[in-house]
Amino acid sequence: MAEKARSRPTPGTSVDVALRTFAAKFEQATTRRPGALLFRMTGDNGGDFYVHSTSTGCSVSREASAEPPRVEVIGSAHRIIAILSGSKEGRRQFAAGGMRVRGDLQYLSDIAYELGLITAPFWLEST
Repeated sequence: MAEKARSRPTPGTSVDVALRTFAAKFEQATTRRPGALLFRMTGDNGGDFYVHSTSTGCSVSREASAEPPRVEVIGSAHRIIAILSGSKEGRRQFAAGGMRVRGDLQYLSDIAYELGLITAPFWLEST
């Protein structure tokens, strides 16, 4: 299977722009479920950012919901923005020790693969 061309982020892409762009794509995902994704970013422009998924759509905020997040992604803001914008492949960044993840890894794999953030699912379905 041919690999999709990776897009380059615009220099200085902000966390806010990257997350809002991601949320718009996430809203259209067929594998999306209600609940929050938490991006815990370190470094310049870091902080805790939530992408909330509801039956009516997605939103970005710094406020946690009443329920714990389905998935938590922890890493530098620079690296996470690069993954969300498509200039770095998520599995490679994780394997290189560039970030940590917690929560429902199957869900994260499904979403990341559908949105093109990883080139292959974390594991193949057993038959």
